[in-house]
Amino acid sequence: MDAGGTGVTQDVDTHLNGIEATFDDLRGSALKRKGPTHLCQLLNDALNIRRAHIIWIPCGVIAPIHRMDNFARDVESGADDGTITLEEEGRLNRTDMIARAIREPQGTRLWIVAEISGLIGERDIRRARESATALRKLYSQEAIPVVYGYRIADQQRRSAQARGGLEEVLIFLEPTDP
Repeated sequence: MDAGGTGVTQDVDTHLNGIEATFDDLRGSALKRKGPTHLCQLLNDALNIRRAHIIWIPCGVIAPIHRMDNFARDVESGADDGTITLEEEGRLNRTDMIARAIREPQGTRLWIVAEISGLIGERDIRRARESATALRKLYSQEAIPVVYGYRIADQQRRSAQARGGLEEVLIFLEPTDP
C-alpha cells in the first residue's frame, strides 16, 4: 500500500460499489413482484388509458392463468407461423411484464411492455424496445415500451429518448423509501 492510503480507498470504493449493485438487484427483484400492479395504475393515469390488465409476467404470480395461457399460445403460434421470429418469441417470454389496455377516447387496444429493474440500464431499454416491436408484429396493434425502477442515470435517460430512428421508451420511477 502506498503512503497516501489510496489503495485502501480504492478497495473500500470497490466494495461499496459491489454492495450498491447487490442492493439495486435486490430492490429490482422485489419490484418485479410488487411493482406490476402499481405500474398499471401509473400507466392508467399517465397514458390516458383504462383497463390496464397484466397479461404476462414470467413468474406468473399476478396475471390470471387464463390470460397467460392465451398469450403464451398466441406467442407460440406466431413463432410457428413466422409472424415473429424464434428470437422474438424468446424475448416476449422473458419480458418482465406485458399488459393490455384500452386507449381513450379512441377505444383502441394497446399493449404495454415493461422491463423492471432497481437500476434501469441500457439492457432494460433495449429489451423494452425489442419486446414492443415483437408485440406489434404479433398483434398488429400499438405497443408502448416502458422501463420501471428506482433509479436511472442521465446517460440511460437520454438513451430512452426517441432518436436515430429508435422509439421513445417511457420511464417510470418508483419513489424510494425515506
